[in-house]
Amino acid sequence: MGKQSNRVIQWRIATILMIAFLIIVILYWNRRSEPPETVIFNEPEVYHMLLAKVDANQDEMMRSIKVEHSVTIHSTKADKFNVTVITAYWNIGNVTNGVENQAKSPSKYLAYADSFRYIENPVVAYFDDKIMMEHFLKVRKECKYPTKVLLLDRSQLWGFKIEPQIARIYVDPSYPKKFPNFHSLYNCANHVKYDLMPFTHHINPFATEFFAWLDLGYFRDMPAGLPSYYNFQLTVPQDLDTLKVAYTEVSDRNDQLPISDIFRNCYFWVAGGMFIGRGELLRLISSDYKYHTELFLQNGLANTDQQILYSMYSSRNPNRPRVNLQTYRWDGSTYDEWMYLGEMLRNLWWIRVPIPSDCVACDRKSDLIPFFS
Repeated sequence: MGKQSNRVIQWRIATILMIAFLIIVILYWNRRSEPPETVIFNEPEVYHMLLAKVDANQDEMMRSIKVEHSVTIHSTKADKFNVTVITAYWNIGNVTNGVENQAKSPSKYLAYADSFRYIENPVVAYFDDKIMMEHFLKVRKECKYPTKVLLLDRSQLWGFKIEPQIARIYVDPSYPKKFPNFHSLYNCANHVKYDLMPFTHHINPFATEFFAWLDLGYFRDMPAGLPSYYNFQLTVPQDLDTLKVAYTEVSDRNDQLPISDIFRNCYFWVAGGMFIGRGELLRLISSDYKYHTELFLQNGLANTDQQILYSMYSSRNPNRPRVNLQTYRWDGSTYDEWMYLGEMLRNLWWIRVPIPSDCVACDRKSDLIPFFS
């Protein structure tokens, strides 16, 4: 009986060792089968030295940005909020997305700006276009919530200063083109978010702890003229780890993808239209973003913020960012997977603030317009 028991134990040990051996072999061959990484990263000492330099440059930029004109309205109401919303518009002309009659034009963004009349958060908005700035200010005056608008010369911002480097990459006929991503000024308009986030935290006109970036056209399903019960606030997600920054996740992250493939084939992991976090974290992530953007440009790679973020957080990147992301994946409860984080927060506010009881036939869906129309 004892001999038989020993044989069973030996057989089990042998089986476990064989399985472990097979797992090691599979992992080894999978690793060998991964496409080679062509991006040249910096050694840890060099990475930390360059990152410290980026931090210093960012701090200097925040002190030196020159504002041509600014207006602040309804500021006395700001003390009851904890999230400042930041947005911007840069007039880069018509930007095609490759589909007929669907160019991103200044006139479209004028209409998109109307959605900000429903946002009850304090808003800080940046412009290089006086017509758009005046329209936005009019929209926010009507809604009576705290707002600061600033007119800037965009050429002083890092995100636009790197445009010649981006354009040189796109001139190469062998570099694949997928519009609007491969439009150098469109890229710059995305990169400059990571100038404006730390600058807004630096000036912090409404003294909030949290900040949310929101693309001007994010809530473009909300046209002008909706009833006041469509108003909402963007608040911090209840389950957010406050040591992380929240983004919408639009697809699984594939860490086997070479970083050059992420750029050249326009792969996505998170959406860049909205993100939210504490101000000091957004300052750090902005520096990390700038470091990586310039590193990828040196490697002949350019694209939008979404490809930068995918590549920053890929396990193939040994220069790890200092701030982790907390992602929210579309669950089918909102209109669009790309706008999930913002729509989720809007829906949660609407649940907390019901439609007035005397409005029997009212709802919060029939008046919204389809995305991407």
